[in-house]
Amino acid sequence: MKTLTVLEASASSAFLFRMEGGMDERDRDELEAMDSGYVLGPDWPSIVSDSIDVRHRIHYMRQRHLGFGYIGARDPGFDSFLVSVDPGLPHVLGSVIADLYLNGTRMLCDHADNIEAEVPKGRGHGWCRDMLQKLVRALDCDAPLERCFVYRMPAGFEGNFDVEGDRSKGFTTTLVFGIGYEA
Repeated sequence: MKTLTVLEASASSAFLFRMEGGMDERDRDELEAMDSGYVLGPDWPSIVSDSIDVRHRIHYMRQRHLGFGYIGARDPGFDSFLVSVDPGLPHVLGSVIADLYLNGTRMLCDHADNIEAEVPKGRGHGWCRDMLQKLVRALDCDAPLERCFVYRMPAGFEGNFDVEGDRSKGFTTTLVFGIGYEA
């Protein structure tokens, strides 16, 4: 089975998140000390989904009970595109990406099921699956959601996982992702 790209990972299709859970300068220094330089080898494009530096950062965040709070799409054009597909899509896709980084969940159908399980009753069943399927179609792909997945990038790739800010203003980071499908 081969995989094909639906949405190329780039800074223009990334989300901005607030670092939550009481992060301080020491935490930022620890995260930044996890240098991504050693994963930038000759196989850079093929090793990005299993980036050691991202796994170390996530492990550290879990140990310190840190998390991601959704702020929004980094690029206003990408946000406008998502809103044109469905007004709720930016927030839903932001939740998908935070979960991808924190928990490693890759398949879009699994994300849809998880999000629907968390939403209060009354919204109906299948709404998130339909929303994510509309996104895949808007990206010129007619693959079923069960074959589509999201993937993360190494720290440093187009600003991915670079932590900015300070304790008084708060810390933020950008998470870069891509979408693919199994053909």
